[in-house]
Amino acid sequence: KLPHYNADVTDDPNVKAFLEQVASADGILFVTPEYNYSVPGVLKNAIDWASRPAYESVFKGKSCFIVSVSGGVLGGAMAEALGCAGAKVAVLDLNAEAAKERARDIRDAHGTDAIDIQVDATSETDLRQASDQVVAEWGRVDILLNAPGINSATPYFEITQDEWERILRVNLTSMHLACQVFGRRMVDQGEG
Repeated sequence: KLPHYNADVTDDPNVKAFLEQVASADGILFVTPEYNYSVPGVLKNAIDWASRPAYESVFKGKSCFIVSVSGGVLGGAMAEALGCAGAKVAVLDLNAEAAKERARDIRDAHGTDAIDIQVDATSETDLRQASDQVVAEWGRVDILLNAPGINSATPYFEITQDEWERILRVNLTSMHLACQVFGRRMVDQGEG
């Protein structure tokens, strides 16, 4: 029911209700497939509404996890948007250099706190260690933005079982593990 984002619209009751729900939410969990190198339009619209005004949005001060391919378009853009909205951002990636670069870019561009953590998103142990590290740094976990994903250039009928299982591990199992690890942390802290 949200209208398309428009900064000139300030009195729409659907927008007001949505922002109140986000502000009072115990947790915000973004779990989405990549769609045309981005997020689905409906989610993008919701993030646009929730992230405005920049630095004063309903995300302000909430610590966020971005589980993604940092160099990728989807997770990287969402990490930047949350940083712009004033959230503290932990960028988790298997590629340590990509995570470090993305976190530095967020700090430099938006002046918000951002850290990088090298993580194999298919490893429950790695995800638990990352969760512990962020809680040690910021005291809590408020938002999980879960966007890892890979694809294959191999023609479909030539994809091997090993390649197929790797795609499923990254695209599905990692989503499940991150939701369990960070979701449990949010339940244990009573909000997030």
